[in-house]
Amino acid sequence: RVKCQGTRAYTDGKTIYLPSLPPLIDDEKLLTEIRSFLDHEVGHIKWESDVSLLPPLKKAKGQLACEVLQILEDIRTESRSVKIWPGAEINLTGAATEFLSMLGDLAKEKDPQAVHPVNMLRFAMLCRGRKYPMPDWIDQKIVDFVDSFPVATIPTWAKTAKDVVPLAGEIADAFRKLVAESERPDSPPDTQGE
Repeated sequence: RVKCQGTRAYTDGKTIYLPSLPPLIDDEKLLTEIRSFLDHEVGHIKWESDVSLLPPLKKAKGQLACEVLQILEDIRTESRSVKIWPGAEINLTGAATEFLSMLGDLAKEKDPQAVHPVNMLRFAMLCRGRKYPMPDWIDQKIVDFVDSFPVATIPTWAKTAKDVVPLAGEIADAFRKLVAESERPDSPPDTQGE
């Protein structure tokens, strides 16, 4: 079942919700986005993403772990979907390429959302997991961080949503530490001459 309402695409496991759409769509870019939303959400239903895993993960590891889990689940479900539905690869890659290009433009303008470390983490994980080219606007430290985890191999070992929960918690914990270390000055402020 598909419903068009609201401003975002998601599924509750039974119904796919798409953003409200105009009655006539003749824009190829918008059609690609709609197809990718459908392919993405159908994948969550087909490959049994389990939203009931989020509350206990949030309680144990915080909101960041939930956001990481959602990206890992996107990688797991999309990778499986494109193997059985060849058109999904075209739709998902087309929409991701467009989205990453738009974010790249925002990053060049130093948009705080685009260059926020958590957003760069999300996109670096998605690029590695789905084998998209890594955009040059993603901080290399974050790319190296993502590469230190088995994100790129999720399609080979994660069969269920539960399989990626421990990795989500591990990535969230390590990322918090990385960001905390990055925010500390390399050395104390210069106090000479006071």
